[in-house]
Amino acid sequence: MARLAPVLVALPLLLPALAGAQSSTMAGGPSFKVQKTDRIQFDYRQTSRSEAIDGRYVKNFQIVYGIYKDFELAADTDFDGNNRLGAKYSVLLDAKQKLRFGIGANDITEDPDVYLGLVKDFDGYEIHAGYLESNDGQGFIGYRRRLTPELRFTVDHSTGSRGRTAARFDYALTDHWLLDARIYFPNDSARDRTHRFGITYAMDLGK
Repeated sequence: MARLAPVLVALPLLLPALAGAQSSTMAGGPSFKVQKTDRIQFDYRQTSRSEAIDGRYVKNFQIVYGIYKDFELAADTDFDGNNRLGAKYSVLLDAKQKLRFGIGANDITEDPDVYLGLVKDFDGYEIHAGYLESNDGQGFIGYRRRLTPELRFTVDHSTGSRGRTAARFDYALTDHWLLDARIYFPNDSARDRTHRFGITYAMDLGK
């Protein structure tokens, strides 16, 4: 029962998302790896509306759960009535080549917004690329590298006038706690550069 306590505490936030899911980006992103079975992750993030570091941030809370082998569900809310639900499936195509295929969808209860792609692990880094149905269709490519055992760097680029380049750092405080910081550079120079800060707690329910 103690292992389920975090889930029970989060249910008041999770249930509205399940009931009123709309378009979502939280289960998407360009990542094609999924949570391990019975691993649950809680994320809290604040995204700026402009370049300024001020009090005008969009707040977001999400839960991601590895419900089955190679399959995850996710739900989030921005505390302003915008609730989202997503799902993702990822399968290892070639163990020797470390090549994985992923497919997912946001807004799975209404009009699914599908994304798919491949990720390949190399010695010390990974490359991922794929296609997002959102924003009239976008291609994307990304690079992720672990700089130290605790620090990981990721850069992604999505195409089109609504696309952007994103740089991200993740720092593992412990086995359960993670901090992340991102900055977004839009392809359209008329749009503001924005940034995001986040904190994550993850745990294995099966242990």
